Amino acid sequence: MRYRELSPAEILEAVSASEWCHLGAAKNDQPYVIPMYFSYGQDDSGHLFFVLNSSAIGMKEQYLTANDQVCLEFEQRGESGVATVVATGIAQIVEQEDGRAKIIVIAREVTGRLYFGF
Repeated sequence: MRYRELSPAEILEAVSASEWCHLGAAKNDQPYVIPMYFSYGQDDSGHLFFVLNSSAIGMKEQYLTANDQVCLEFEQRGESGVATVVATGIAQIVEQEDGRAKIIVIAREVTGRLYFGF
């Protein structure tokens, strides 16, 4: 299998085409990964942020309270291969009035690769 790095425009395209992402967190050296629906945007400086939607907070709250550093993974399959994007950053839980929660992730680093030639 081979790969090439994605351009910033290709990274945004892959994130836009993804239906969900995988949220990775850790507590006491124990990893926790879960699929999440999301939306995203860019601040005035061009930095990406992600809003993860959660119907219940449960385990996510335990992990994010213990360690707010997270990783998000996005993937999108296409004719030319599989594009993956990995974003690392800081998460903040914002509880909503209806009992749901949003997890805001401010990305510090975002990278992407296209894997091909399977």
